[in-house]
Amino acid sequence: MLKSLKLLICCVLMATSAHAHEFWIEPGKMVLASGEPLSPRIMIGERLDGNSYTFQPRAFSKALWIGPTQVVDLNFDPRTARRNDLTPFEDGMHVLALETRPQRLFYSSRDAFERFLKEIGREDALERPEGIESIDGSIRETYRRLNKTLVRFGSPSGQDQRVGLPMEWVLDGDAFRFFDGQNPKKGQLAHVTCKAGPEPNEVTTQAIRTDEDGYARPVLPDEAQCLINTVVLRWREDIDMWHSDWISLFFDTSFVLPKAL
Repeated sequence: MLKSLKLLICCVLMATSAHAHEFWIEPGKMVLASGEPLSPRIMIGERLDGNSYTFQPRAFSKALWIGPTQVVDLNFDPRTARRNDLTPFEDGMHVLALETRPQRLFYSSRDAFERFLKEIGREDALERPEGIESIDGSIRETYRRLNKTLVRFGSPSGQDQRVGLPMEWVLDGDAFRFFDGQNPKKGQLAHVTCKAGPEPNEVTTQAIRTDEDGYARPVLPDEAQCLINTVVLRWREDIDMWHSDWISLFFDTSFVLPKAL
């Protein structure tokens, strides 16, 4: 168990250091019968296709299993030391929320950092008066991943909710609201990747920004699984480098209410 845990931590840290990679939790099925166990897997890849790893809560700084009326911190649940499956508290929507441990990244060149800024819509960071380099002249960054996955058990009841991550997406009816701390954030660039079937050519990606109230309303295919992902980049004076948070929500489009006319 300890050996596999160390391997998972190593794989997560190595793979998430590459900005091109997505990180999400693959539950297998997103709509399950009442009481049916869930066997989540860690997924690291691109366009909802990638490598699969065993889910072990202790590989993360935070791992929460949240039902309509209960919350369990999986890092302190002795059952997760012996088994990797999760069981529902009751019927309705459940949320699996994870936060990775912060890690550091060094950019090989200014061009590499500029390409990253373009990908996340933050070219304005180049205008920082003090420059983009640390005191020693290098371009450095710390980063972490904040992920939520939605699953539903039994009757189609319940809804997504805020779970206490530093930043998070929340499915709110027919839209997705982005929270930076306690406040919704406007103008945040997000990418939405959807997979309607097992073939790579059935994967679609779109870019969208949140509105004045922090809502994003992407156009979603029917009967698909989707990942909405965004990156928040800040300069950290206390550590003299950049810090990025990668915030994502994995969901089934059947959980999204029809848009109001």
